Amino acid sequence: MGKLEIIKKLKNKKGMSHIEVILSFIIFLSFLIFLIAIFKPFSISQESDVYLNMLERGIENFSNVKVNISVLSLNQNPENCFYFNYNTSNIIVKNESYNNVGAFSEKNQEIKVYINGTENFYYIYSSGEFNESKFNETGCDKLGGMDYSLGLFRSFNMFSNNSLNNLKKRYETNYSTIKKELAIPETKDFSFSVRDSRNNNILNVTKKTPTKIKILARDIPIRIVYQDGTLKYAIMNIRIW
Repeated sequence: MGKLEIIKKLKNKKGMSHIEVILSFIIFLSFLIFLIAIFKPFSISQESDVYLNMLERGIENFSNVKVNISVLSLNQNPENCFYFNYNTSNIIVKNESYNNVGAFSEKNQEIKVYINGTENFYYIYSSGEFNESKFNETGCDKLGGMDYSLGLFRSFNMFSNNSLNNLKKRYETNYSTIKKELAIPETKDFSFSVRDSRNNNILNVTKKTPTKIKILARDIPIRIVYQDGTLKYAIMNIRIW
């Protein structure tokens, strides 16, 4: 092999090396751009997230109530309606089938829970959302301290059906004021609706939207509490434009 051929081969190898380096760099750069496009590390928050988060928090703060739930366990099945002293009012009692079987009564500054059931296990719900309940305690047996035990106390934030309907009413009668209370910017408008787990409409709060405008929307799973103690899972759809 002559010197000329050797020099040509070395030049070809150097040329190929440069091409491989350039191709590798292009592939790496393309991959880097792809990762940035997917994960958006330099994006702090998109407009849609900001306004939808504001609306979600506003409705939640307006409509949320606390519901406390504790478990009542009796040592034996009662033969009659019964009652015992308790430390909280606004009570609704449910059995294991979640049927209302009890209420409370205040006498001489004492709070008493009356239950009309023959099972030995109950749920005691308390919330400012509940209506005051009446109970005919005539002939009910009083439980002693050794006859029952209370446990598994838990507290939940739920959406008040009464507050949601009040929000709907104020939306329809005083929209500008409720916008301020929910911290919605003056340049934005909003609406929302609630449907149950079977997609049946529960509540629809809306107004006419302009054509050819971008509407931001989000579905939020919620739990609604009613004044009679009914608890219902639902989906809230919020919209802002």
